[in-house]
This record gives sequence, C-alpha cells and structure tokens, in this order.
Amino acid sequence: MGLASWFRSQRSPTSGNRHAAPHKVPSRRPRRVRLELERLEDRTVPASLIVTSPLDAGAFAGTLRLAVIQANADAMAGQSDTITFDTAKMGTSTVTLVNGPLLLDVTGAAVPVGTVTIDGGGVVSVSGNHASGVFKVDPNVQAVLTGLTIRDGNSTDGTYPFGGGIFNDAGTLTVSNATLIGNSASDGGGIFNYLGTLTVSNVSLILNSASFGAGIYNDAGTLTMSNGTFSGNSATDKGGGIYNDAGTLTVSNATFNLNSALKDGGGIHNRAGTLAVTNTTLSGNAAGNQGGGISSSGTLTVTNSTLSGNSALAGGGIFNKGTLTVSNATFSGNSATYPSATTATEGGGIFKGKR
Repeated sequence: MGLASWFRSQRSPTSGNRHAAPHKVPSRRPRRVRLELERLEDRTVPASLIVTSPLDAGAFAGTLRLAVIQANADAMAGQSDTITFDTAKMGTSTVTLVNGPLLLDVTGAAVPVGTVTIDGGGVVSVSGNHASGVFKVDPNVQAVLTGLTIRDGNSTDGTYPFGGGIFNDAGTLTVSNATLIGNSASDGGGIFNYLGTLTVSNVSLILNSASFGAGIYNDAGTLTMSNGTFSGNSATDKGGGIYNDAGTLTVSNATFNLNSALKDGGGIHNRAGTLAVTNTTLSGNAAGNQGGGISSSGTLTVTNSTLSGNSALAGGGIFNKGTLTVSNATFSGNSATYPSATTATEGGGIFKGKR
C-alpha cells in the first residue's frame, strides 16, 4: 500500500472503530429563567464636601459657605453630609467671615432631614471677625460642629443679638471637641440655645462676653453639658458661665473657673429652670450681687461637686431662692461680703432665702 493510500484509509469511517463517529448526545432545551425586579427602600449616600479655599463667598467653589449651602440642600432631601477641610490647599487653617454668619437652614423640608456635620479636625478656626455671629442653626436642623475653634463672633446688633459664636434657633445641635473664644452678644456670648436641643461635650468656652449668659444662654431649651471648661467669661448682668432661663440644664464633669457676673450667678444663673450639677468644680467665680458659684430661683441639685473660692455679696458658693438639694459636695473658701442686720455675712457657702 502506498503512503497516499494509507492516509486515505485512516480517514475512512470503515477502517475500524477508532475513528468512528462519536455517539450523539440529545440536545437539551435551555432552562428558562424568569427575572423579577424587587423594590428596595429609599437610600441616600452620605457625601463628603471638602473646603479648599479660605474665602467667604457662596459663589466660589471650595469655600465653606458654598459647602454649607450644598449641605443644606442635601439635608432637605434627607441626605447627611460631612464638611471637612484641606488646609494644605487652603493655605491657612482659618476661615474669616465677611458675609455674615453661616446659616444652616432646612426651611420647607419634610422631616426627617439629613444631618450636617462640619468637622474641623481640631485645627480649623472660623472667625466672625468681630463683625457678625459665626453659625446660625435654624429650626428643625440637625447639625454637628466638631473639631472647630469658633472665635471673634459678634452678635450685639439689633437684628440677631443672640449667640456670638452659635445661635441655635430650635434646632438639634451637637458641639464637640471645640473651643469658643472671644465671642460676644447681648445674650449668649458663646452660644445661645432657643427652644433647641443642645449637647456640648469636650468644649472650652473662654473669654466670651454678654449681658446675660456670657458662655451659654439656654432659653427654655434642653442643654446637656459634659467634660467642658468655662473660664474667664464675663456677664454685665447675670450668668457669667451659663444662664439657664426656664430650661433644662444638666452639667457633668465640668470646670467653671474665674467667670464673673456684675449681678447674679458668676458661674451659673438658673432662673426658674431645672439644673443638675454633678462631678463639677466651680472655683474663683464672682458675682456682684448673688451667687458667686451658682444663683438659682428654680430647682437645683448639686452632687459630688466642689465649690471653692467663689465670692458674692450674698451666697458666695450658692444663692438659692428655689428648691435646693446638695449631696456629697465640698464647699471651701467661699465668701459673702454683704452684712445682714446682725452684722453676720449672708452665706459664704450657701444662702437660702430672699434679699
């Protein structure tokens, strides 16, 4: 057999079963899959807005004011945003306001709204430049201000004479890991809380001034203060550190030092409100009239706290005209300089009654 014939025989189907046609497997019809769409709940994704410019203009990209405007719009749609700062691109860590306070506003939005968080990372200062307030939080807003120094706000004009640093107007606001310094207002030099829910933690309020409530004025709102420091705040009337006006005020693990009021409440003035003070030190505070440490005409509870070196005409430590409960507290070195009819001074530690 020639070579060509041999190749032909290898291709032939009759040349043995080695190359016989393979057995055919019957084809299977593909299984039909029925696709369905499932409705999911509405979801929003938190956004991060980054400030890259120190300028104060809502029309310029990268500014804090524009970021706040964008965050307000997102909050109205139920989305929560966090504003952070790129100080390297900013070329500074300070934003100086020239167009009035920054307004957090969700007017007309359905509730619940998103939360606006402004995070300064512990390095950013926002200044009112002694010309305006710094932040205004409008009703129904939910906001967090953290890691910021809020300074040099001035709200002593007739339009909004409240809250040189922050005016919380019936919003829900948390202020944490922050410093408020050198702010001034008619009421609430550092913060004014009107009918709002205000939580303040790890915050220092220093050298703020007002007629009432140089550090904080709580006007019929709910204020919870923890791990804070009030130092060198001065009121030309009442409430060097805090003025609680018919509100609910809880203070814990705080320090009030060298605050003053020309009239009542060098450290804290509680007018017809509920005040609970726990694990707190009030020292070196002074009132020109009543209550160097605390003056109260509401309900006052003091627990596990120290009042030392405070002074007033009456009630160097505490002047109380309401309901007072004191437990496990230390009073030392407080003084009252106003003589009574018997020439005894009126309550170096505690004075209860009326003058």
